[in-house]
Amino acid sequence: MLKTLQQAMATDRDYPARTARVQWLESVLNGSLYDCLPHEFHEEQELDGAYVPLSKRRPSVRYNLCRIIVNDSVSMLFSEGHFPTPKADDEGTAEALGKVIADSKLNEVMVDAATRGAVGAAAILMRVLNNRVFFCALPTAYLMPSWRKDAPDVLESVTEQYKVRGDVLAAQGYSIPDADKNSMYWFRRVWDSAAETWYVPWL
Repeated sequence: MLKTLQQAMATDRDYPARTARVQWLESVLNGSLYDCLPHEFHEEQELDGAYVPLSKRRPSVRYNLCRIIVNDSVSMLFSEGHFPTPKADDEGTAEALGKVIADSKLNEVMVDAATRGAVGAAAILMRVLNNRVFFCALPTAYLMPSWRKDAPDVLESVTEQYKVRGDVLAAQGYSIPDADKNSMYWFRRVWDSAAETWYVPWL
């Protein structure tokens, strides 16, 4: 049945195979893996009277056991009662770290990251803006890491690239010709040790 669902799920060959695999696993985690099937469970016949096999029907009851297990496991790692307490030889350092954790709501970010990472990968973006620290967990289906050639265990950059409709970009303030508002643009941004670089979307 899993193979049937994987074959029924729409995939875009412009993306690497990893993207399709992560999206498939995410659909298992969020319970949407059956949405690609065309018929509800009670729809036993096509309009022409042909029988609809069970493999083409969504289940009558969905019970997302995978998500329940992930949520329970993550709660034992990073919930408020289990989150690590910063310790340092200098009390001021420990206190400062505690304030950063509280202000940035790092425990919530780690819960989000651990949940997303259940499908195989997690990424946390850290930014310092106006003397404040911000963390957020990024979806990883469209992320591609690059490693230093002289130190292959050291991350050099991360590229995020995906497709987005022209009208969505226009709503975000980009200058998109009316004729291209229904077209799909590529959106890209790159993080490295020096900057976060946003590229002008292109067709």
